Amino acid sequence: MKSLTPPRRIKTKDMKKINNYWTDERNNKWNCNLYTEEQAEKLSKTMDDCSDCSDCSRCSDYKSNPDRYCKRLSGTVNKLAQVYWLNGNIQVVFGCWKGTSIDEFRKKAKEKVSKDQLPAFMKFADTSEYLITT
Repeated sequence: MKSLTPPRRIKTKDMKKINNYWTDERNNKWNCNLYTEEQAEKLSKTMDDCSDCSDCSRCSDYKSNPDRYCKRLSGTVNKLAQVYWLNGNIQVVFGCWKGTSIDEFRKKAKEKVSKDQLPAFMKFADTSEYLITT
């Protein structure tokens, strides 16, 4: 029988500024160039049992910590491409965009990214696909 207990929310303390990141007590961090301390603290409170995440929010899509691959892509300013996977569930995040497949990421990159930047995005997609299937 499944428990009806809601996910545990960990109360956070004040953020600390470490290496230009607002960092919570679980070592989740948000880039100071992109987020205010108040925003980082608010986002920290949305995270369920997470630690060591960067620029994330609401990772309640997973009931346990998924595998993750992240890479800062060349030619982008402070944008981290991230793919999460667990039990066949895939989530790809890049900036404000969030999708559910590597193919969807490739398609979006081809629409939005310059031809000079595209090889780095395709390599990220290829690497992600390899990691997910091994």
